[in-house]
Amino acid sequence: MMSNRFARHLATVSSIHGAVKRRTPCFAYDYFVGGVNEELCKSQNRTALENVQLIPQYRNGSINSSTKTTIFEKEYSIPFGIGPVGGGDFIWPGAAEALARAAAKNGFLFIPGTMTSVCIETVRKISDGHDWFQLYAGVHKDFTKRTLSQLKELGVRVLVITIDMAAPTYRWREERHNLSYPPNITPRSITDALLYPIWTANQIWKGFPKFPNVERFMPTGFPRNKTEDFIDEYMMGVPSLDGFQFIRNHWDGPIVIKGILSENDLSEYRNAGADGAIISNHGGRQLDAAPATVEVLPKLREAVGDDFVLLVDGQCWTGLDVARYIASGANFVIAGRAPYLSVAAVGTNGAEFFAQRMCEDFKNTLIQLGCSAPSELPYFKCNLANS
Repeated sequence: MMSNRFARHLATVSSIHGAVKRRTPCFAYDYFVGGVNEELCKSQNRTALENVQLIPQYRNGSINSSTKTTIFEKEYSIPFGIGPVGGGDFIWPGAAEALARAAAKNGFLFIPGTMTSVCIETVRKISDGHDWFQLYAGVHKDFTKRTLSQLKELGVRVLVITIDMAAPTYRWREERHNLSYPPNITPRSITDALLYPIWTANQIWKGFPKFPNVERFMPTGFPRNKTEDFIDEYMMGVPSLDGFQFIRNHWDGPIVIKGILSENDLSEYRNAGADGAIISNHGGRQLDAAPATVEVLPKLREAVGDDFVLLVDGQCWTGLDVARYIASGANFVIAGRAPYLSVAAVGTNGAEFFAQRMCEDFKNTLIQLGCSAPSELPYFKCNLANS
């Protein structure tokens, strides 16, 4: 059972945000929760998800629901995973590794990526052979080929390619703090950090968050103090369909495309050899006019049928939210902000609290609905147009 102490103080999304604000500097909080422009897309993700209603059905009496889900030939305790988060340890030192351990212990997915603060070897060791990785492929084919070869040697089987980082965006929360990597040390940031001595002491002890997976891919001789330049040149930009086909030809495991919102893109990537897609608007951090993911999900499911793997992200906080997304057409749900903010709210023990809460809440939701398995959830979605 989850810790009652944590459950009492972190009962809602707003209470978690409040706890994080009391424990972390403003610049760290703003970096992590911010969206692009007016942050309409980020807000709409949450509003639209909350509007998904599920209708319980009790005619079968008390049931014993199974939450297990298989994706790409591997079984997980629930259809949920922690997605790749860039610089996640900035919100709380050690958060990424703590979440990887909690995910492994509770049997759900953790996806390390190019910009995560924990290296893939650590995740594989923690998770007993974990085999997913998210890559910013960029447009340099020679670099991509070399990177894919490295990932194969590391035992990666499922490759996630992010395609929605086409251009820099205006994130006003980051702009007002002049955030960059390496970080700018200013009198304002020093003053802010000193107001949060536990966060600051942990950052000093752990060292400022690095990108160990990026550094692995950097060519020999590339200055390590030029990490941001390397990322901009080699990892940003969207591979064309030709670029994706190049990746497909050099990768023999499943490939998942992250950042899909349109039926045309989904169809084209599927025809080009993608094995799955993550329906995502990058958490509202790239295009403020993008639709909420749960709004486009049903049409995308209809477009590809039942056999194509669809994952989704966007302001998922609870097991109920996982059920809402599965009922709307997803096979699997990914979250980024919620698990990391849960850690920041109470420290690294928050990782296990988040994992237990997610598992318990999802199972209890299925039982409350009268649903025996995640695959049945679409039958419990409320269709207001036909009610």
